[in-house]
Amino acid sequence: MIKMKQIFKKNFCSKVVRIEFNKLIDDTANTNKEIDEAFNKEGLGAIVVTKVPNLKQIRQGVFENCKGLVFSDHSKLQDHVKPEIAYLAGFEPPGIVNNDIPCAAWDGRSCAETIRYPQDPELEKRFENSWPPHLPQFKEKYQACGQLQVKAQLALLKCFDRYIGKGFEYTKEGTESMFNKFKDNFNDQQRMLMYYPIKEVKSNDTWGIKFHRDFCLVTCLIKPGFFTADKLEEVKTSYTALVLSNRKDERVEVEYEEDELVLQSGDMSFIYSNGNIMATPHGVITCADKTPKNCFRFTFANFFNPSYDFSLVPPFNHDLEEILKKDIFRDKYKWSMFEKGTIFADITIAAHKNLYGMSNEKI
Repeated sequence: MIKMKQIFKKNFCSKVVRIEFNKLIDDTANTNKEIDEAFNKEGLGAIVVTKVPNLKQIRQGVFENCKGLVFSDHSKLQDHVKPEIAYLAGFEPPGIVNNDIPCAAWDGRSCAETIRYPQDPELEKRFENSWPPHLPQFKEKYQACGQLQVKAQLALLKCFDRYIGKGFEYTKEGTESMFNKFKDNFNDQQRMLMYYPIKEVKSNDTWGIKFHRDFCLVTCLIKPGFFTADKLEEVKTSYTALVLSNRKDERVEVEYEEDELVLQSGDMSFIYSNGNIMATPHGVITCADKTPKNCFRFTFANFFNPSYDFSLVPPFNHDLEEILKKDIFRDKYKWSMFEKGTIFADITIAAHKNLYGMSNEKI
């Protein structure tokens, strides 16, 4: 497992900012204070959304899906394994994601049944959602979570638009706003993750992939659940293992509740805000004193991306290189996959090679 140094420091200049769900989605609400504290150059690049309606029940539905898959005979799910597009569609058996801590996953979408890539109908066919037939209501429970997350993600883009305001050179019609650009031009990519129990829990090990930033616009996370290995009973704890970092590399362990979501900004928000919205370095980091022993960790992440046929052109045709220079972590988190005119399908391939070690030259 990859070791992380200096994960926790005694004094943090960044705090975890919270906003109520109803305020987040209210177009008339002034959310600039919360957005500034969460996403300015001193912030964590993330915000906790509180009092999310129906989230507790939806979260339990996700965990019922996770339990069903853990207890399933994985040999009967081979028709749903798509190794050529791993991390993007279908079932991932334990061990594919991380060799040190086995993890299974189910990847799909909630607002569409496949990607949008009209120049290649065969590619769209390969990316179609796949659902296990032996688990009743699996699709409904899965997509209910994703659709709720997308509602929060789109609302955050609106908040970004209002916050950046004049500094982003908006036209009166708002045609260069992030919300208007992506509200009908997105791909929501979900990963339902089932991390298997760790044999020996140590502090500061990565639980999953290395400390990184997401290349999407906005990532949304439900509160993870820890379940005993023998009976899959939930262990109630405030601990999440989610660690965020600000631009000074100060890191904070984030705690949030069953009716709360975490929204994190990604690399594409950094670009389309002209460098005003920082992307969020983060990781899932173990803590020997807090990590429940001999337990699964279940969670559900939604990555709000541009559609696969989207061409990367910065707002108002700004110089991409000048935007990227604003990132003080540019050497630490590589931008090599971002070039003007690149379609998002190619960005996805390059980013997944970097994060997961995929060897595919072409999806």
